[in-house]
Amino acid sequence: MRERSVAGERDAVAVRFRRYADGAELDLFEGALLVAELVDPGEDLEAAREAVAALAARVQEKIASGAAPHAALGGVLFEEEGFRGDEEDYDQPSNSSVARALFRHRGLPITLSILAIEVGRLAGLRLTGVGLPGHFVVGGPDLPDGMYLDPFDGGALYEAGGLARRLAVIFGQPVAVGPEILQPDPARAILARVLLNLRRSYEQRDRWEEARKLFMD
Repeated sequence: MRERSVAGERDAVAVRFRRYADGAELDLFEGALLVAELVDPGEDLEAAREAVAALAARVQEKIASGAAPHAALGGVLFEEEGFRGDEEDYDQPSNSSVARALFRHRGLPITLSILAIEVGRLAGLRLTGVGLPGHFVVGGPDLPDGMYLDPFDGGALYEAGGLARRLAVIFGQPVAVGPEILQPDPARAILARVLLNLRRSYEQRDRWEEARKLFMD
């Protein structure tokens, strides 16, 4: 009976997400929270919002004390809180949930990037998501010029050449990282990529019914 109840709750969340995705402008973090609810219909989304706001307040405190904005963000998220990529259970469905990534301090490149972008936004930083082949990082005018933040790598900053070397390790061959690849992705594209990651995770576990519900026009 409980499995039927959870399935019904996921159906309801899937309907809400599709209605949300029909909107002209999407809020990246709120859309990601809906995906988190698809992963676990019982997720406490308000607690996630409050936790992100608390992190942002700490970043603002550091900025007010004289820290550079990007250094304040990195200091809170990666030095003090220890956010990192989940290399042990990379493809677990829970890693596609920003709420789980927030509370576990581990996640996929894309979910950790969404968290960094939202914490930064609430603290007044202008950050963007940059989808690379097989990876995801954070860009934006409030990072040092020509640098990109890699939340999966503990907040390390890379220039384009460093990202190319990172991708070469992932793919086992050289990968060109030109200006077109480094363009910021809109919220819709980022959320679609989160859903694709989650669907693949379900398919790898033969959870076909859950995978079937995950699409975004």
